[in-house]
Amino acid sequence: MRRKFIDKVERTGFSIVQQAIKQIAELYAVEKEAREKSPDERVTLRQAKAADLRRVGTLAAGAAMQDLR
Repeated sequence: MRRKFIDKVERTGFSIVQQAIKQIAELYAVEKEAREKSPDERVTLRQAKAADLRRVGTLAAGAAMQDLR
């Protein structure tokens, strides 16, 4: 999925797609940090960091997905 976003940015330069790629990278960073935690700590970390990213990114990702079709 991420590759499609990157391909779209390279073809069109759409800023909304660039925003979606940035948010995917931020979610990956949260997951990387979570790997070093216990299961309970991972849940807390994801709730604290990833939940906000998902909320902000939902609209951007939805719009970008429409452009990928």
